[in-house]
Amino acid sequence: MSPSDLLALRIRQIEKRPEDMRQAALRLHASRIRSKEEFERRYHAKFYREIYLPDELVLVRNSRIANDLGHKTKPKWLGPYAIVRRTQGGSYVLRELSGAFSIQGIAATRLLPYISRNDPRLAELAEGFPSDAGVDRVDPSIQGEQDIPEDEEDELEAMDEEDL
Repeated sequence: MSPSDLLALRIRQIEKRPEDMRQAALRLHASRIRSKEEFERRYHAKFYREIYLPDELVLVRNSRIANDLGHKTKPKWLGPYAIVRRTQGGSYVLRELSGAFSIQGIAATRLLPYISRNDPRLAELAEGFPSDAGVDRVDPSIQGEQDIPEDEEDELEAMDEEDL
């Protein structure tokens, strides 16, 4: 190719550049949307967010201890705290039960609903489990004593009488 042909080809490429840039931008945008949808579909269970109402009690995951040595002995959850409000970004402003407010917002993924012992929801959750109300508890302070069936007790008493 002659230099004038090469120059003419380059001019056509430069003239076509804005159109190529628009097509590349559209392809990039479509690719990002597909990637986002795939990510959300794959990890949708991890992004489940419960919306908490003001004055609802929650626990906060203690993420500071995750990489500490001796984290097994430290509390995994802190609280309870009361919800003050939800921010535009989705985090929550909390207050302690004493009335002190949190300085920064807490991510919704770090929150867990607090259920008190006398909450009716707890009774609903326990309905499916067998009740142990009729079960006798063994006092751990009593050592050496064991529950012996009555028929075995009779045999043991008979053996003791024979020895006398």
